[in-house]
Amino acid sequence: MGAITRVPGTATRNARYAITLPRQSQDAGCSEPSDRAQALFQSTDTDGRLYPANPSIRYDGPIVAADGWYAIQRVASQTFVAHSVQALDDSPQVGAVVSIHHGHIIAPERQETRGMNKKRKPTP
Repeated sequence: MGAITRVPGTATRNARYAITLPRQSQDAGCSEPSDRAQALFQSTDTDGRLYPANPSIRYDGPIVAADGWYAIQRVASQTFVAHSVQALDDSPQVGAVVSIHHGHIIAPERQETRGMNKKRKPTP
């Protein structure tokens, strides 16, 4: 299919491969949020940039605005993402701090603790 090619100078056991998908297919998703999501974001009177949410990425942060179409989540100091409410398994509440991944909304008290988020026991 031509999706991968061997990196020149590598062979047999040390072969490395690179993805060679056309640029067009990598940008097939929306790069800008819809006008409806942008209007909802502007009604929050916050400074920052709004991006469409990618369902395969986990986003953590508070919900700053929501309506029947979109939920706007703050993911960094001036970065927000717009989730389509139809793609979510539940309607998020404004002000709730949640984690959203693959359309599932997880409240902080239900999140598993592992990796860097794991709470450590104090050392004596």
